[in-house]
Amino acid sequence: MADDSFTEVTTRSWLSRLGDAFKGILVGLILFIAAFSLPFWNEGRAVERTRSLEEGEGIVASVSAAEVDASKEGALVHISGRAVPVGETSDPVLAIGGKVIRLSRKVEMYQSGHRSNTILTWVLRLVGLVTMTLGFLE
Repeated sequence: MADDSFTEVTTRSWLSRLGDAFKGILVGLILFIAAFSLPFWNEGRAVERTRSLEEGEGIVASVSAAEVDASKEGALVHISGRAVPVGETSDPVLAIGGKVIRLSRKVEMYQSGHRSNTILTWVLRLVGLVTMTLGFLE
């Protein structure tokens, strides 16, 4: 029974190990630089967004929803009022409807795949726009 054992010995050269170490150092430096530059970039975008919102708050004009003021054409305006539907809205395919502002329908279709040897393939089809194949081992 002692002859049933198997031992495999592999060796790597000194330069190969040194090259792997330098690759690790390079990846570490890239991650270190990214750790400081990406948050700085994100904060700059947040400051820019805050400034643009404050600018918009300073130039916005409140107007009445009852009438259109031609002097405010192209300006940033604030309208407050009651949203009332004009008529009935319906979807004949789903047989629903009523007095609503907007009625939208989102359709998705999922289809399972077939077996081929040891791989189970699933095909995901989203309204004919995207076809994605994923393989899973059994």
